[in-house]
Parts: sequence; structure tokens; C-alpha cells
Amino acid sequence: MRPLTRVHVHTLAFQAILTRPDSAWKNSMSAAAKAALTAHRHTCGEHDIDATKARLIMDGSFSLSTKEVEGEVDLSKSQSRVYVNNQRPVSCWEEEKDLPAHICVAPVLVCTKILKTAGGGDNVSSAGLVFQI
Repeated sequence: MRPLTRVHVHTLAFQAILTRPDSAWKNSMSAAAKAALTAHRHTCGEHDIDATKARLIMDGSFSLSTKEVEGEVDLSKSQSRVYVNNQRPVSCWEEEKDLPAHICVAPVLVCTKILKTAGGGDNVSSAGLVFQI
């Protein structure tokens, strides 16, 4: 069995690509950005991004890691947070805990005038993969 080296999570609010640092997967920042833009373009049915048809629903920050308090995760005691930077919205970092990972998260410009959803997941997945193969 081959080891897991890449995971792409796509939600309405964000795209996340996690890779093993020692793997052949590169360009995760570009892949996450392309996947996020593809999600908007596909659902709006347009090639260009129209800011009047877009909305961010991702929180303005997220936790990099958590401390365990008596066996439970306590998010209020997060060690550090990443704040979304409007000038460089895709955030990437290394996690060194139990399983080392390179993680990139991109907010999605959620389409507010949806024309289609069928095939969205396939388009988003392939858009994220194209920068990494």
C-alpha cells in the first residue's frame, strides 16, 4: 500500500491542500489559489471574476495548532493564528506535530449568482491538481 502524501479539501468557504514535505507534490500555494478561483468561475459560469457576484464567508483567521487540555482540544488556547491577508490571501505553513505536513489554505470567492453546480467538485479537484503534476 502506498503512503498518503496529498489531501485536497474543498469546502464552500476555502480550499486546503496538505502534502507531506518529503513528497513530490510542489506548488501547493498556486494549486490552492487555482482551485479557489475555479470554484467561483465554475459556479458563476464566467471566465472572469466579478466582485459584484462574490462573497467571502471564511473567517478572517484560523488556528495553526491547538494545545490539549485534559484530553480535549481547547481552541481558546491556540498557540498561533493565521490572519487572511487581502494582498496575499493564500496562507501556507508547515506543521511538525505527529505527522509533518505542508498546508496551504485559500479563501473562496463564493458566487452569489450561481448558474451551475454540477461538475463543480471535479473541476475544482482537477484545477488544484494541475499545478502539482
